[in-house]
Amino acid sequence: MKRGYSRKIYHQRSKVETIFYVIKKSMLDDIMSIKTKAQNNEMRFKIIAYNAARIASLAYSLFRGFLQGPSVMQNSLWSLMNC
Repeated sequence: MKRGYSRKIYHQRSKVETIFYVIKKSMLDDIMSIKTKAQNNEMRFKIIAYNAARIASLAYSLFRGFLQGPSVMQNSLWSLMNC
């Protein structure tokens, strides 16, 4: 932990740094806009796109889990009954 930060604040900072790292790696490191307002809008769009991708990934995982859930349970129950 860095000096001068409480543990809670430093942990928040590390989460933010991780998210910015992922955004830079997945959506290119460059900002093409020249004007400051356009740069801010471009960064906001990248953050919104990152959040949408995370939500879509989570929804897909949950949906896929619901589709596989009963069949996995039935197979394990079937194997228990046949022991």
